[in-house]
This record gives sequence, structure tokens and C-alpha cells, in this order.
Amino acid sequence: MLKRIGLLVLIILIAIVMATFTAINTGDVSLDLAFAEFTKPLSLVLTVTFALGWLFGILCMGVFALKLVNE
Repeated sequence: MLKRIGLLVLIILIAIVMATFTAINTGDVSLDLAFAEFTKPLSLVLTVTFALGWLFGILCMGVFALKLVNE
């Protein structure tokens, strides 16, 4: 029960920090991918980067857990 409350508080804290960061950083970023160029808001770029890093971490942990289970 205490773990769930702690996790909920952590998720709410991260959401508040991200919302504050988004409100403060309203500038645009130019991304050149060699075949296309995009101009997107800084907050969107950082949020997508954070989400992709989080998903990559979950994927790596899942592969590690599967290796441990198969041993």
C-alpha cells in the first residue's frame, strides 16, 4: 500500500515538473535529420526524448528479466 502511494506521488511530481518546464520553455528547436528538417517546440522535443528514453529503459529491463527467467 505504501509503495503504491509513493509511486503515485512520484508520478504526480514528475507531471508537475514537466508541466512547469513546458510553461517556462516556449522556444522552438530546429531538427535536421539529413533528409528532412523540422521546427518543433523545445518542450515537445524534450518530452518525446524523455518518453523514448523511458521506453528504451523498460525494453532493456524486460530483456534482462527474460534472460534471468530463462536461466
